[in-house]
Amino acid sequence: MEENNNQTNQHSEFEKEISEIKIRLLKSEESKKWYKNNSFVLSIVVFIFSASMTLYTLSDNKKDDFSSKLTGIRNSIENLKQFEKDYYQQISSSLLDGNTKTSISGIYYSKISQLVEDIWNKLDDKTIQRLDASSLNDFGKYLYLVSRINDAIFINKAALKKCKDNYTMITLKRTLGTLYSIPGDSQNVSKSRTYRKEALSLTKSYTGEYGIENTMNSFELWANDEFYNLKNKEFANMLIDSAILYSEKLQEYNPRKYEIIKRLNAMRSYFNDKLNINFSSGSWIVYDNNKKIGSSTLNNQGNSLYFDINLTKSDSLIKKIFGNGYFSGVDKMKFSLTSNYLIHVVDNMFNKQSYPQMRVATMDIIILNNKLLKVKYKELGQKEETWTMVWNEE
Repeated sequence: MEENNNQTNQHSEFEKEISEIKIRLLKSEESKKWYKNNSFVLSIVVFIFSASMTLYTLSDNKKDDFSSKLTGIRNSIENLKQFEKDYYQQISSSLLDGNTKTSISGIYYSKISQLVEDIWNKLDDKTIQRLDASSLNDFGKYLYLVSRINDAIFINKAALKKCKDNYTMITLKRTLGTLYSIPGDSQNVSKSRTYRKEALSLTKSYTGEYGIENTMNSFELWANDEFYNLKNKEFANMLIDSAILYSEKLQEYNPRKYEIIKRLNAMRSYFNDKLNINFSSGSWIVYDNNKKIGSSTLNNQGNSLYFDINLTKSDSLIKKIFGNGYFSGVDKMKFSLTSNYLIHVVDNMFNKQSYPQMRVATMDIIILNNKLLKVKYKELGQKEETWTMVWNEE
């Protein structure tokens, strides 16, 4: 019995110990619940806040980097435009000889080639998406200038997708028409003509004198592509005839009407070999009654002509004349000339380097053959002079 009582007591003690162990285990499990541990919860809150701030900072820095990259691209495109402006200001100076102009051109194209390459390397889908149509159109122009035709097509197409105004859209479609007409692996006659037709349709939506001139320009530019790049003289003639038709619709009070008609007629004559298109650029010797009085250089670029004449006496330069001209008929050219070396100007009144250019003479030329010219030169306030120019064989 006593033994049984002892066993009962031992059993009770054992159950008590088990109960205490359960209580301790429960307390231990309760302590493992993180949301009931204030210090642990606080550390998690601090960690989450710190992590979120780090992610926000990284995201913000990434946005700043992209914004800086985009700004840099836009600034570089503006630099290209400024380089072009500076280049044409320099190259138009009458004080520069041919070699200097060639050197300036070489420097300019080297400079823009490098900058175009730098911009191209910074472009990706995201930056192209953020650039406006006008900026892309500008960049496409310089890609074309450095003969990156496929890249120019890609950029102009990207610009066209986001273009909203008619003016830029017309410009882009005309550009793509020209790009696809250029001989090479990118040439596609069908695409070239499709873009030209679309540009023409848009220009016809304009009204009045502005609409007439825009439609005329579309025909004229398209004719150039067909004649020079696609070698389709018949189609080019049809297009230039259409341009002439529209130019004749201009109002009589439009001061440019007959200048435009004259230019377009000269262009049509050029297309049909009625003008001396084989007339060569180069150096000429100027004679007056078989006496050498100077030398000249002529640059023939189709309808655009440039003459630079140096008149001398006893091997000393007494007058430098220069100017632009055009074919005025079959084997005829006409020039409007300026000068910064006038024999009646007193040196102490004007510095020759800064003397303002002014129109001082006209010059009509008859091409007797490709090596002999008859010249009628008329200077302001002076009698008309008749010269002969002979091709310089040297």
